[in-house]
Amino acid sequence: MEAFLCQPGWLDVGCDRRSVVVCARAGTSLRSFGAERGWSIGLREVCGAVKEGLYQTSNKVRRAGLDALLGGTADDKTNASGDSVKALDVVANDVFVDALGRCESVNMIASEEEDDVVVKEDAPEDGYAVVFDPLDGSSNIAACIPTGTIFGVYKTTGSRPDQALQLGSNLVLAGYCLYSAATILVLSDGSGTFAFTLDSERGDFVLTHPNIKVPQSGSSYSVNDGRFHDWPTGLQRYITDIKNGQGRTGTKYDTKYICSLVADVHYVLFRGGIAMNPRAHLRLVYEGNPIAFIVENAGGAASTGVGRILEVEPTKPHHRLPIFVGSRLDIEELESYDDKGGVRQMHNPGYKY
Repeated sequence: MEAFLCQPGWLDVGCDRRSVVVCARAGTSLRSFGAERGWSIGLREVCGAVKEGLYQTSNKVRRAGLDALLGGTADDKTNASGDSVKALDVVANDVFVDALGRCESVNMIASEEEDDVVVKEDAPEDGYAVVFDPLDGSSNIAACIPTGTIFGVYKTTGSRPDQALQLGSNLVLAGYCLYSAATILVLSDGSGTFAFTLDSERGDFVLTHPNIKVPQSGSSYSVNDGRFHDWPTGLQRYITDIKNGQGRTGTKYDTKYICSLVADVHYVLFRGGIAMNPRAHLRLVYEGNPIAFIVENAGGAASTGVGRILEVEPTKPHHRLPIFVGSRLDIEELESYDDKGGVRQMHNPGYKY
C-alpha cells in the first residue's frame, strides 16, 4: 500500500460491447484507433494513461541493468500473493499508479503488487476500473528473457471496490504488452484482437497486426515439463499423447516454453497450440481474465481445465486458478482429458513459482 500513499488522488478503501467492427488499417496509431472504433472519450483517456505507463515501463526494462534494477528489493519484500517482489516490480507499479491516478476517467485500480482494490478519492460513480500486473515475468529480468504488462478495463456503475472484481466477460478493453526485441501491445475491445508495435520516434504504438486470428489447432505446447510427475493423471496422459503424435491431429507436438506468461501466450496467439499453468498459481483478475479476453476475441479459447475462464467469478483480488489458453481445438481436446484423471493440479508440493 505504500506505493499509493505518496500518489495524489488515491484513497485506500479496502458493459458496454460494440457490435460494429470498424476496419482497422496497418499503420494506424493507437490514438487514432480508439477514435475510429467509436470508443467513448473516457475509454480513450484510460487507454492513453495505460499507454503512458507502457511506454515508461518499456524504457525502465531496457535500462534495468544500467539503473541497478535487476535484483530484489532491499527488504526482500513479497506481494499479496506471496511472490518475491523485484525492484523493477515496484518501479513499474509506481509508474502505472501515477499514470492512472492522473486520469480523471479512472475511479479505481487493482494491481498484483497491492493488497486490495484501491478506489480514487472522490471517485466518479461512472468511470473505469483498471486491473493490471505491472511486470509479468520479472523473475526472469536478469536473464534478459521477455517480460510484459497485462491489463484489463471495466466500466463501473459505482465506486465500490467490487466493481474491479467483475466477470472477465464484462471487460471493455484488455491487453498485454510484450517487452522483447520490440515492444508489442496486443489488445482487444471485444470485437477482434490487434497488435501494435511501439515506434519510439513517434512516441506511439502503431498497428502492425490487424485482426489477429489464432489457428484452430497448433503443433506445440507450453508448460514446465519438469513437474510432469506432480501432475494429475489426465494431464500426464494428454501431454504424453500429443508428444507422441497420438492426439487428435496425429502430429507430434513440440515444447515451446519460455516461463514468461506474456511471451508464451504471444507465441500461441500467432502460431497456435496451447500454453498452460495447470496449478492454481496465476491470478484470475490480473492475468487470467485479460489474457482469456484477448485470446477468445482472436478466435482461440481459454479454460480453467473444466470451463471458460471468463465465466469464473472472482472471490478476492488475488484469486488464483489453473489456466489453459490457445487454439480452440487444442483446448477442447485438453478438457476431454479431465475425465481421464483430471488436468488441474490443485496442490502445490512446494514450488516457489
